[in-house]
Order: sequence, then C-alpha cells, then structure tokens
Amino acid sequence: MKRCMLVTLAFAMTITSYAQQNDLTIAWPSEGYHTPGNQYLLPLNTEVHFGALPASATGWRWELPGATPEVVEEQEAAVVYAEEGVYDVRLEANVNGVDKVLHFDNVIQAGDANFVWNIASEEVERLETIALAWYGYYGGTNWLGMEKFAEAFHDPMQTAYIDSVAVRFGAVDVATEGAEITLSVNAVDENGMPGEPLGVTSLLASQVNRTAGESTFFRFAEAVRVDGPFFVVIGGFPKANGDGLAIECVRRPVGEVCTAYHLLADEDVYYQPTGTYTWYQNVDDPTSFAICPWLRYATSTGVTDRWLAEDSAARFDGHTLYLPANISRLEIFGVDGRKVLFIDHPSTSVSLESLSHGIYLIHADGMIMKVRK
Repeated sequence: MKRCMLVTLAFAMTITSYAQQNDLTIAWPSEGYHTPGNQYLLPLNTEVHFGALPASATGWRWELPGATPEVVEEQEAAVVYAEEGVYDVRLEANVNGVDKVLHFDNVIQAGDANFVWNIASEEVERLETIALAWYGYYGGTNWLGMEKFAEAFHDPMQTAYIDSVAVRFGAVDVATEGAEITLSVNAVDENGMPGEPLGVTSLLASQVNRTAGESTFFRFAEAVRVDGPFFVVIGGFPKANGDGLAIECVRRPVGEVCTAYHLLADEDVYYQPTGTYTWYQNVDDPTSFAICPWLRYATSTGVTDRWLAEDSAARFDGHTLYLPANISRLEIFGVDGRKVLFIDHPSTSVSLESLSHGIYLIHADGMIMKVRK
C-alpha cells in the first residue's frame, strides 16, 4: 500500500520553481513543463495558474501578455493562452511597504514544441552521475541487477507528440560498442509503473555522444502520441569490462520530488535472481534524470510527423543551411534545449557562421533535422 501511495504522488507532484527578488517570488504553472532553455512550455486553451509569495503582500498586479486575462490583480493568476508564442511575465506587489517588481523576458512558451524535463533552472548546475562504488552507476551500467531506468512525466493536459528524446550522459566509457541501447515512451500501468510501450527506438553504444555537456538524440520513426502521464524508459547498457555509461541526474533530499524509477531483478531468500523483475520508484534517493522528450502539442500549427530526409530540399554544408522555399518559421536549438536562433519567413539560405561548433536541432515548420557544425 505504501508503495502505491508513493507512485500516485509521483504524478500528482510537480517540480515547483521559484523566481525571486528579495522576498517577492513567483511559482510557475505546474500545468506546464520545464525546458532546458529556462522556459516553461504551456498548453494552449487550458487554464494555467501562476502563484506568488509572500501571502502578506498587497497591491498584486500580474501583467501576462498573450494570456486571457492579460492583467490580474490578485495573488494567484488563472489564465489561458490561446495563441502560440513566447511571452513575458511581470509581477508587481508591495512587500512590507516596499514596491517590488519581477520581470522575465520570453519565459513562457505557449503551444508548439520544445525539449522538456523534470529539472528546474536552479537545479541544472547540480547535474551529476550517481556512482555506486564498484557496482557501477545508477541510471546506467551497473552490476546490481537494475536492467532499465525510467523518467516519469505528468499529463500534458492535452494530446501531445514526441518525435525524439535527448539524453545527457555524464559517464561515457564504452568498450562494447555494438551493444544496443533501447529507449521507449511507455504508458502508465494500473500500479503507476511503466506499462505498454507506445514507441520504441534504439542506438548502438558507439553512437552515444561523448562530448561533455552535450546530448545523445534518440529519434522515433513515427511520432509517439501521448494522452496522459507517461514514462521514458531506457535500458540495454553494456556491462563488460571497460563499460561505464550513465545518465546525468539531479538528486534531492528524501521526501522531495522523485521522477526516477528502476527495473530491479527479483531475488529469492538466498539472494539469488529468480529471473523476474519489478519496477520501483527511487524514493530513497529522490532523483530526476536529464532525459528530455521533444514534446509538441497536437494544437501546434503547421506540424508534420516526418523528419527531413537527407535527399530533401533542406541541407547543411557545414556553414550554410539551405531550406525549401516558403518556410514560415525557422527555429534552431542547441543540445541543451536553448533556442539559439529564430527567424520568421527565412530565406532559402541561412548562414550559421555565428553559431559555435556543436550539434543543433533545426525546426522548420514542424520538420526537424539534426546538424553538426
């Protein structure tokens, strides 16, 4: 019973991130998702809730351009975004007789798509791998009978699609290069654990990005539809001599939010494997993995389910991006999920000389391609 209660809480709880200046703070809408680029991806046409502290403050005034209503003069603001876009947030309040103002540019992304994860902006600097002494790693290669790991995500509030998943590895030792690492998006079963796979893909261990701070992209052949809470499950980590792969994560004190799960080998009374496995939530060491689905809402405009093929009109020669005619919007994201370039109605050739060397995800009217500069 206790285990079931903890599982239920995993989907009811969300990671609350506070932006503050002195003693005035904002709690961002739990209906959305954190992005690695320090934005909040929110669904369209769904009521979302902004909160603020301290409760003793007076003269509350929210200015939320793009939302309905745009101005709210209460401590909490319940609003709806109806149009895709990136919007500012401004909050005024009088705290202990002093007028305070918080203003954030381009912090809300309403609709469309972005990488999402369960890590707040102030937690990013604490990303690490969990070493288990001579047993290997949590979230990777280990000799403790943990065969798979999963990251839980809350209900997107409306139908959404996942085209790919970015995974940030912190330990990248690979001896068994031909090992197949499998990643899937899974539904939630009746016990709140990873259930039926909704989409599956894989990469070889040799294809893991071994550059510090950069992600490995797992791409699905077809976009995976999600209509409720879901898991991203990953397994198949090689464990021969010299192997040591592990996903980065953020660790929290016991009792705080935990979105990490592991599939553990069952043992008999003599501590011998029985050949069966059971999923557990890691409540003893609350953790969230650096696992980032590219999530887009079904309400997004101009979105297709296909990736740009190598023989399509779009290509990159290492310096210039060549696009089909009549693209309405071009967005380029770095491997950390941060949007580095945005152009409305770009020309058919776009120079990327200003970008530093690295891997980028190109998003052009719903079509996606990955390039290395």
